[in-house]
Amino acid sequence: MRSAFTLIEILIVVILLGILAAIVVPMFTDAAEDTNIAACDTNVSALKTALQLYTAHMGVPPTDLVDLATAATNGAGKTNGPWVEVVPDCPFGTVYTYAAGVVSCGDAHGATP
Repeated sequence: MRSAFTLIEILIVVILLGILAAIVVPMFTDAAEDTNIAACDTNVSALKTALQLYTAHMGVPPTDLVDLATAATNGAGKTNGPWVEVVPDCPFGTVYTYAAGVVSCGDAHGATP
């Protein structure tokens, strides 16, 4: 007589795998969201540092974030920059905005260190 799995045994295994997947998948989804938030916060912090360096060199803050990606000459004739290679995009698919001395991401998580 041949030994094989019954249909009931196979169904039980499939149900158990489905339950495990229902537990594990949301954990990975949350991890991706946390990673995007951390990356966005890091980008905002780096842009804020670049803004401070630009302001220290020029004596006035830039009018836009793209000013950080080009060299600039201050009133004393000293050229410095660029302060960033390129202004990064937010991991959430939005762009960073700069207004009233504050860098922020257009996403609802509100990264504004």
